[in-house]
Amino acid sequence: MSDGRRLGSLLDPRQSLGARILWILLPLGLVPLVVFWISTDRLGRRMETELRNLLTPTLTRQAEQSLSRAADLYREELDERRRQAEAAGHRSVYGLFDAFSAEIPAGSDGLLFLPLLTGERSPNWNAAARGVLAGLDLRHDRRHFVKAAMEGVMYRMRSVYEVLAPLAGGDVRQIRANGGYAGSDAWLRIQADVFGKEIAVAGVEEAASLGAAMLAMHGTGALADLKTPLPAMQVKRILEPDLKNVAVYEEGFRAFQDLYDRMFR
Repeated sequence: MSDGRRLGSLLDPRQSLGARILWILLPLGLVPLVVFWISTDRLGRRMETELRNLLTPTLTRQAEQSLSRAADLYREELDERRRQAEAAGHRSVYGLFDAFSAEIPAGSDGLLFLPLLTGERSPNWNAAARGVLAGLDLRHDRRHFVKAAMEGVMYRMRSVYEVLAPLAGGDVRQIRANGGYAGSDAWLRIQADVFGKEIAVAGVEEAASLGAAMLAMHGTGALADLKTPLPAMQVKRILEPDLKNVAVYEEGFRAFQDLYDRMFR
């Protein structure tokens, strides 16, 4: 018997209770529930087997095709970004993002982004918090999204700074920058303006690793004083804040904090 005839006989509501249940639930898109339901019907066990044989290959092919297409779209989008970056003379997509940032004014024309895509750690330790994009309108394009994301990260860093600053015992004049972002002038300038402080780029990129090594050296007696900076920690360069942007970001930071409070407190 052909697949069409076999399925037709199995789906005839005059022949089985399972078929009648199927015709009730199928319009609701509940095929998995249907298969489970009829598997409990002793009279419908043959129908279950036949349906699985007929439906599973089709559904599997559809899933494979969807996944393949999604992967193709991702590769196409990434390749397009790489081509744009290379055409603009950048070595990576991140260079292109830095260029986007330079084209958009401080404050991203009112666009705010809470960068909490996997929850929040410090300073509020809120695992339920999630990312938020607020203030979107017709003025905004992909460059605004990039700039708002960068600003959102720096607003979050300032939130941590606001907790730590009182522990420093006085006014903080300078902030040392290290890590991957310290290699980007765009990131550093946003940080200087958001914090309203001069940003000093340290000579070592991974200061956390150096700090761990220094603690180990001090513990073994190889380093007598933790207060004495190592040559690697000497400042390479300093970026000063732009006072015009500082005023914009001061207002933006308050809006950022207010948005967080409204969403998650």
